Amino acid sequence: MGEVEERRREKRDLFTITVEYEPSFLEAGTPPQRGIGLTTNISSRGLGLYTNSPLKIGESIKVFSTHLSDEPKIAEVKWCSQVSHAIFRAGLMFV
Repeated sequence: MGEVEERRREKRDLFTITVEYEPSFLEAGTPPQRGIGLTTNISSRGLGLYTNSPLKIGESIKVFSTHLSDEPKIAEVKWCSQVSHAIFRAGLMFV
C-alpha cells in the first residue's frame, strides 16, 4: 500500500469536540437545517469532521462551537469520503 501525500500547509492537532454546522448560503425560503458532527483535528487553517451525512465538495458551511469561536466559523468543504454505512469524514478549510 502506498503512502498518502500530505498536502496540508500546517500541522493539525488532535481536537475532538461536538459541533453543529449548516450551509452558509440557502435559497430564499429554505429553512436552515443544522447537522451535528465530531471534529477529529484542527489547525488555524481548517479541521477534520465526522458527520452522518455527506457534505458537498466546494460547499461553504458555518461551524458552531463556543470552543472554536463566539461567532460561527465559515469553512469550505475540501473533500468528503464515506467511512461506513452512515458515517462520513470531511476536510474543511476556514475562509
